[in-house]
Amino acid sequence: MANKITHVLATLIAASGILVSANAMACSEHDYLGSVCLVAASYCPQGFAPADGSATSNQMLKSILGSDKLPSLQAPAGTKYCVSVAGPYPTRP
Repeated sequence: MANKITHVLATLIAASGILVSANAMACSEHDYLGSVCLVAASYCPQGFAPADGSATSNQMLKSILGSDKLPSLQAPAGTKYCVSVAGPYPTRP
């Protein structure tokens, strides 16, 4: 069942013109700060905020995004894009 849902979501994303691998769609507590994921729900999991263009007071997230606002991403019907607001800060290579 989970593979079928993942396939449907991947198809929806591909149809919308966004190129994302099926493995990159799930939200995880190991996501880096500022990572974007897609959920098949009307809410974001703990540690994530909706990618709806709202303001953030998280200073580390602001330094990654270069803005005091979260990205504003339009998700396919029945899904929501979420931004990690509690993950580890990404390091430079």
